[in-house]
Amino acid sequence: MKKTNGRWIIVILLFFATTINYMDRAIIGVAGPSMMEDLSLSAVEFGILGSAFFCSYALMQVPVGVIVDKLGARLTYAVAIVWWSLCTIFIAFGRSIGTLIGIRILMGIGEAPAFPTNTRVISDWLPTRERGIANGIFNSGTAIGIGLTTPLIAW
Repeated sequence: MKKTNGRWIIVILLFFATTINYMDRAIIGVAGPSMMEDLSLSAVEFGILGSAFFCSYALMQVPVGVIVDKLGARLTYAVAIVWWSLCTIFIAFGRSIGTLIGIRILMGIGEAPAFPTNTRVISDWLPTRERGIANGIFNSGTAIGIGLTTPLIAW
């Protein structure tokens, strides 16, 4: 554990990363009706897109924990942020259900490191007595990310 005043800056960075992570994941829900119309997707096909993301996300949680332990939080998070950001960009180019499913699977893999990495960073940087508030701060990024995305994208 690194006992430094910079640890709270790290917690704020985790908050922003988590906020962006959840904004990325919420965008498709807001864009869904337009996507369904533009690409002639049924409600079932659109539901499969959501399932593709969450299945790959869930399946990667344990392997990503091993990766964070082996490669470290800094490298794992850097790769994950670039990965999920590229997937967010690539979703705009998906024109078939198969391509969209593939991109959503890749996005789930890219976003999976967020929570294991966040908890590892907090464990490494903060003493036990400060970890609860630190987890609360970064975890609030989930609600803020989704809460900001819906009105911003709808607007």
